[in-house]
Amino acid sequence: MIKHICTIFLFLIPCVFAHTVDTLYADTSLVETDSLQIVKTDTTLVTDSLSTLQKIQKPDTLVPLTVGTLSRENTVVSRKTFLFTSYRYTGDLLRPFALNFTKDLGFIGQPHETFIYGVGNRGISFLQDGVLWNNRYNNSLDLNHVQSEDIDSIEIVPSPRGFLYGPYNNPVAVNFIMRDFISPEPYTRLRYYEGPNGEAMIDGKFNAQIAKRWALSFQVSNRSVDETYKNTEYSNWQANVKLKYFLSNSVNITGLYSYVNSLVGLNGGIDIDIVHNLTSDVNSVIYEPLLAPVVYPNRTLDVLQHNAGLRLQVLPFKDAKLNLSFYYRYLDNKMDDVKDSIDLYENYDNKVLGGMLMYDHKIDLINVKLIGT
Repeated sequence: MIKHICTIFLFLIPCVFAHTVDTLYADTSLVETDSLQIVKTDTTLVTDSLSTLQKIQKPDTLVPLTVGTLSRENTVVSRKTFLFTSYRYTGDLLRPFALNFTKDLGFIGQPHETFIYGVGNRGISFLQDGVLWNNRYNNSLDLNHVQSEDIDSIEIVPSPRGFLYGPYNNPVAVNFIMRDFISPEPYTRLRYYEGPNGEAMIDGKFNAQIAKRWALSFQVSNRSVDETYKNTEYSNWQANVKLKYFLSNSVNITGLYSYVNSLVGLNGGIDIDIVHNLTSDVNSVIYEPLLAPVVYPNRTLDVLQHNAGLRLQVLPFKDAKLNLSFYYRYLDNKMDDVKDSIDLYENYDNKVLGGMLMYDHKIDLINVKLIGT
């Protein structure tokens, strides 16, 4: 009996010792080593990532200043809205506004008349980033001469307050807010379309940060259409350049230049009196471009514009914004017509040198706004 017990005891001893040694070795050595490695690696990675983020954030603290709207209460047609509109020129971008109407002269490039709140030419102050853009000679603006692809949004001032934004006391004011952005990488965009009768449009834009505190953008556009009816050809070249300097987060200085060169045939439409003298079937003539007579078969309008400006944007205090602009505008209109072998030539040009000051300061519930031109 004792012999059997000793045999069993000797058999159990190796098993017990082997189990004890393996458990202690695995639990203490491996677990302690792994836990130490995890703690050491994690704390190191967190420290490195924090220091890396701090290094990246330091150069990116420069924030550009934008012009913005004249008032928060005004109606704004955003770029997202009119990009889904079938438009040919800037006047078409106003279509989403319910109280808008266009007196279309029937041919592309003609000086169509835009009505807002029932008011047309000589009653609307058209502004570009707060600066009056009307032709001082006739207190109106041909919207073919505003570069549509450079517009970010359109602000329409309610009729009772429209007279505040311009020297002519026009009852309606429309402000074109132009695109002003900084691309972290060089940005290039090309837009092109082509239609019947030689109608085409091409627009190219480039934007880049050329130095640490300098941003440059330029844009070139061309619209043209061939002649269908007599004297309906049209060509319009437009370009703009912007150079922006970021003195600090509170001071931005921008130099601007834009160019317009447009030539359009002003045929005055079909001369219905001549058609009646030719035939009793009017429809057989007026819808035939080669046969239909026009009122002015030789009248053309040649427009040349040079616009330059310097804009200073400052954040002088908390909740305060100052916008100071100086501008120079040169406009040359040449109307030429030949009637009965007599050359009827009319040329007028005007030069405008001016400035605009806009100061907006919000103090608690009071919002103070000063505007001077």
